Amino acid sequence: FLCGRPWFFGRPLLDSLTMMPLSNAWISLPQVPPAVGPTLANRYGTRTVARRATKTSKSMTPLPGPTAVPFLGALSVIWALIRGKSLLQVLSEQRRKHGPIFLLKLGPSKQVWVSPEKLSKVYELPQCAGRPASFKDPFGDFLFLVRDPKDAQPLREKQKAWLEKNLDAAKIQEAAKSALEKHVWPVLDSQELQAFPEEALRVATYSAVSTALLGTAELGEGELERLMAATREYSEMRVKGKFGRGSGDELPPGAAEIKEIVEAAIARSSREDVVLPLMVAASVGGAEIFPTLLHWMLIFFASHPTEQAAAASAAKSNDREQLLKAIYGALRSRAYSVALGPPRKVLADAVVEDMLIPEGALLFAMHPAVVDDALGRTQLAPEDDFQSYAFGVGPRSCLGKPVAEAILPAVLGAILQRYELGGGVELKDVEGEVK
Repeated sequence: FLCGRPWFFGRPLLDSLTMMPLSNAWISLPQVPPAVGPTLANRYGTRTVARRATKTSKSMTPLPGPTAVPFLGALSVIWALIRGKSLLQVLSEQRRKHGPIFLLKLGPSKQVWVSPEKLSKVYELPQCAGRPASFKDPFGDFLFLVRDPKDAQPLREKQKAWLEKNLDAAKIQEAAKSALEKHVWPVLDSQELQAFPEEALRVATYSAVSTALLGTAELGEGELERLMAATREYSEMRVKGKFGRGSGDELPPGAAEIKEIVEAAIARSSREDVVLPLMVAASVGGAEIFPTLLHWMLIFFASHPTEQAAAASAAKSNDREQLLKAIYGALRSRAYSVALGPPRKVLADAVVEDMLIPEGALLFAMHPAVVDDALGRTQLAPEDDFQSYAFGVGPRSCLGKPVAEAILPAVLGAILQRYELGGGVELKDVEGEVK
């Protein structure tokens, strides 16, 4: 966070969640050790590629935020983090003090945090639709590494058209269920289960994603293992800044292996090359984090039996719309990540409600549960539709939404039809971690 990498994705602690097979005995899933860490880190350039705001920065009101000193940033925030306050607590306090859009300066980085009610106003602006791409795209047309939204738009349209033409939700759901039968049920049914089956769920998700994008040329067991290892290496490189900016034709760690595996499958399937960047995005931004998302959802339903019963009923009746509604409700309820998705880059000064959003800042969409905490809000406003912005808004929103909306209900629905969740789980903030 102090180095300008504040997108945290929290893994929940599982104190007493149990999963009971509907026709068998209780299964106890022991405590999972806490693991909260950054999932994204880049080094940022300063090139301006969009028009500057028409009004001068001197005539604009600066964004509110904690007082900052040169080079160090907001000392009050840094001190709060050093004293052990959680990032959620810090952001909640800043939202309460400074309103729905505020600026945090931490070290050399400028971070603009935006509440959900202001997302459209900010994220629709072309100046606010950049990406903090920091090295050469190793895959070709990988949208996350396309800095300028004007360059990204034709690639987005091409990839979106391919997805609309080729995605088959029914086949994806069947693939997910088949992967659960093979990889997850044996682990969950084991009497020797020692932890949440994260790895088994990750394998099942990769399998479903490969079926969704590669069709009959889906990856075999060996290829899946290699792809998962290479993707993790590539993801860790981005998180820890191992590769830096890179130069020439040098590829980031894991990238060559990913290309080799996916391109071989594309050749077998005779599918278009557009599948490569889609497969990378679905792996890095989907399959890798899916087990943690599911973990949060299971804890929510374990602690909310009425909502669990409604979701199980929707799954049994194959009511996908109601099941998705239940899923989004669970993910809306807790800040599994204080930010929704990776950051955007402000490519040129932008003006929102007469406030200046400065060039070079990183934009973060605040999870609505952070705002709930800041405002002491216990009931949602009628216009709060988490499903409409959970995957982002504007010209850089996530194209993977239809894939996720096929896999999520298939997996959760299968679990709720097979197990009953219980154990009196209570989520609370303990020593700076959400538990």
